[in-house]
Amino acid sequence: MNTKNFVDVAMQSSLPFVYFGERLNEEKCQKALKKIGVDSNVLAVIVSDGLTGAEGIAILEDGIKFSLSSGSTGDMKIPKTKGEFRNQFIIHSVSVKKPLLPKLDVTMLIWDGSKKKSYNFNFSLTADNVTLEKATAGELQNLLTTLIEKTGTEFSDEQEKAKNPNEFDFVWRNIHAIITVNDDNIIIRKMKIDEKTQIQTPKGEPITISRSAIDFIKIKRTFSVITLLAGMGCGFGIGLILFLLIFGTKVLIFFFLLGTFFGLVASFPKTLFIYRKDGTKFKTVVSGGEGEYDGLISVLFK
Repeated sequence: MNTKNFVDVAMQSSLPFVYFGERLNEEKCQKALKKIGVDSNVLAVIVSDGLTGAEGIAILEDGIKFSLSSGSTGDMKIPKTKGEFRNQFIIHSVSVKKPLLPKLDVTMLIWDGSKKKSYNFNFSLTADNVTLEKATAGELQNLLTTLIEKTGTEFSDEQEKAKNPNEFDFVWRNIHAIITVNDDNIIIRKMKIDEKTQIQTPKGEPITISRSAIDFIKIKRTFSVITLLAGMGCGFGIGLILFLLIFGTKVLIFFFLLGTFFGLVASFPKTLFIYRKDGTKFKTVVSGGEGEYDGLISVLFK
């Protein structure tokens, strides 16, 4: 979490429910801090009147801690939402919306580095005697946006424009395979791309293959059962919803078959095979990476 600019922006904020500096000693803020369970290293507190009195979120020097009467964090659900985010976590994005009710709905996309996964932290804020408008939501979002941090491992097509000329990328769904050609060997690394944050984390250990041990390389189509099952499941799910809406069994069967058909069509992605002279082989899906394949071949066998 990045707190470098947070305090400066908070000091310029006109939001009455954001407490910082001397205002941390005010009664309502102290009541919220007591409920949250923190008494030191507090940069600011966003206080909500909630359902049971003052509660909210404490922004700390090394994370956030909270006690809220509504919301969810992926693991904790309504009505008990109390906990903290510390150590290996970052705030990836923030959204604050103003619904019809007199409250603000906040969503933070959190990346947990220790678990290597992302989840949404959702909660609502209420404030007595405060008019909560779209402008208020925008100001709070600007404040919380200062906490956003990047890891430097986010996957982006823009990164490919200035990459190592001896490095070749093959992306299929949420797997990013990187093949680096060195003088004596090639190193193959697989990265898993998080769907929400695009943050990449290693998938297994890197594989090193001696260039002298490579017999030949080719691309051919292979069968992906996961793709087929995904298509079948999607078709069945849509059909089931329509079936429950009394559209009949024929609709359920139709969409199941339709999903199966499209799943089957997509179930044969192009796959790169690297055959060693000892008969062993390595493979990775390269659908859509024909240009990268041509570049790899030209460098590897020049």
